[in-house]
Amino acid sequence: MQPNRPHFYAIFVFCILGFVSGLPYALVTSTFQAWLSMSSISVQSLGWLGLVTMPYALKPLWAFGIDWLRHQRRVPLSYCYIVVACALAVVFYLIARCQNPSHWQTIALVVTAAVLSATTDICVDAMRICFVDKAYQGLVTSWFVICYRVAFVLSGGLGLVFAKFYGWHALYSIMAVTLLLSCIAGYIGVSRLLVPAANESQQGQSLPSKHAHNTLKQLLTWFQTARSQVLSLLVFLFLFKFHGIFLGSLLQVFLLRETGMTLAFIGLAQKTVGMLATFLGGIVGGLLSRYYSHAFGVRLTVLLQGLATLILLSIAMGAVSPTQGIVAMAMYMESFCLGISTTFVTVLITRRCDVRLAATQYALFTAIIDWERTLVSPISAWVQSSYGWPGYFMVSLMMMPFVWLFVSRHAVSTAVTQSNPVAI
Repeated sequence: MQPNRPHFYAIFVFCILGFVSGLPYALVTSTFQAWLSMSSISVQSLGWLGLVTMPYALKPLWAFGIDWLRHQRRVPLSYCYIVVACALAVVFYLIARCQNPSHWQTIALVVTAAVLSATTDICVDAMRICFVDKAYQGLVTSWFVICYRVAFVLSGGLGLVFAKFYGWHALYSIMAVTLLLSCIAGYIGVSRLLVPAANESQQGQSLPSKHAHNTLKQLLTWFQTARSQVLSLLVFLFLFKFHGIFLGSLLQVFLLRETGMTLAFIGLAQKTVGMLATFLGGIVGGLLSRYYSHAFGVRLTVLLQGLATLILLSIAMGAVSPTQGIVAMAMYMESFCLGISTTFVTVLITRRCDVRLAATQYALFTAIIDWERTLVSPISAWVQSSYGWPGYFMVSLMMMPFVWLFVSRHAVSTAVTQSNPVAI
């Protein structure tokens, strides 16, 4: 980063890039599914079309291509980003011109948009790793995540309201223009950022020089020399994110069916109290990651998540009456923990990525969360149907002791970059 530019400039730039990353996701998932549900498509077909999100989980397969372009062809990350993001805006504009959402051409465009959106995420994540000094990764990441969620709400919940009054074609047209303007603004901002000296020095130290000509060999060498650290980090990510993914998969169903709360109350609480708590949790997580170790943040998150789940478990067992205040408090704590955990996990992965393989490594580590989200959802439904809501919440609590023990007994390499291992 340029010495005369304070860190809040990087925060501002990556707020824009967070908005660019978050805007397309709902447009190819929940918003597109809502558009499909308005047509005559069957529920079974609608379920199969949910597979259009697979590129987000498969992005490690082509993420190394971004690193290959950076080093083999000397293509800057910012160039890759602006080309892919502008192409994504064009695809959304073409989707807006489609009349039938269930037509194969529309679905092909949505799949293309998902691939381009996942590639945009790869570029943006790599730029955040390479262009931001590690001392400010926590603060930058927290604001990045907040703006990502703002964009997701804009293209998701608020987008549905817009479509109700002005139509789906107008929605996708507006979002295409918004995305185009945002990605251009992000490109202008990031072009004024330089790689920090600390990261530049790591580029020459992290991998053997004899493999510097071949990105694929770099990747294989990295995995061979840091295999135990990589597996350790992947196991930690699986354990740490299990509770939130497992609990969140059916939490809304429980709140609607078992607490006696109205749909209006749940929706209002999620969009106001829940979103505010998530934003505050993200900011707190960014501050904690700057001044405290990751172990402290993980343990704090585990404790708060445990308290929130115990409240829900008490409601499920009938020990506590589900008043609006108690339900809102449980939702607030869960959303607050989500904000902290998301920021801590993002910073943890960011600090453990080699800048020379930033795109590949970050995509690999985040893919485990995407696959976990895909696999855990049907398991949670089976647990609830077999053991009821009390058993469902008990299972969600089971992973917490393992996370605590893992943090206490294991060390994760600071980047799986052949640095000295430090406790997370």
